[in-house]
Parts: sequence; structure tokens; C-alpha cells
Amino acid sequence: MNNDTRLNLAHYLCQRFYCQPTGRELSCALDLPSSSNNLSALVEWINQLYYQERSNDLLWWERRLQRQLESKGYHL
Repeated sequence: MNNDTRLNLAHYLCQRFYCQPTGRELSCALDLPSSSNNLSALVEWINQLYYQERSNDLLWWERRLQRQLESKGYHL
């Protein structure tokens, strides 16, 4: 997955989970406080997992993010 694809995936996940790309709630929820906004937090989160999982499936990413958020106490 190249950088543009990861950025597009991050945009998609923002839309899917009703987050503004410029917001900061995912930075906190994903434990990525150095990220400047939701979009950069998602890109960083995708980068971390992609090198382990190598998944290109959108549904897999949605479920993984949902599990991550629910494990932190966020109910979707």
C-alpha cells in the first residue's frame, strides 16, 4: 500500500466513523498524542498496523478501528 492509498484510507475511515479530518478525538483514542489531527493519527495508526498485517481490505480496517475504539471505551 503506497502513501496515497494510506491517506485515502484514512480519509475513508474519518468519513465512516463521522470524524472531521481536522479534529483531534482520534489522536487521543488511538494513543497518538503527537498527531496533529484525526487524519494524521489515522495515517500513523495505519502505518503501524500495515507493516504487521499487510491488509488491503477496507472492511478489515473498519473492523480493526472499531475494535480499537471500543477497547478504549468508545461506543459506536
